[in-house]
Amino acid sequence: KIQSMWRCHVCKIKAQMLAEERRRRLEAEARAKEASLKNDSAVVIQKHCRRILSKAKCSNRRIELGLHRRLLVYLERYAVDGCMWSFVKSINDDYLRFERTITHTIEREEKM
Repeated sequence: KIQSMWRCHVCKIKAQMLAEERRRRLEAEARAKEASLKNDSAVVIQKHCRRILSKAKCSNRRIELGLHRRLLVYLERYAVDGCMWSFVKSINDDYLRFERTITHTIEREEKM
């Protein structure tokens, strides 16, 4: 009978240790799962941001490919200088020169 009680006591202690070990393992798994979810969330956000930025970059590149050569020269100057107003002034000067050319052409044709 004493031996039976001793085995019962030892088994209870082992059962408590196993339960405690299982509880710690489950808590660690839960923490790891939560950390993984946070990391996965950051990855998903980064993925969407990269997609949006790449779409904008592709769109800008398509627009750039469709621009006139002269405008690309002005745009390159703007990219180097960074002064938007000099960029706008260059475009405005080009438009004024174009309008003057049209005006002179019309005046010449009227004289003929």
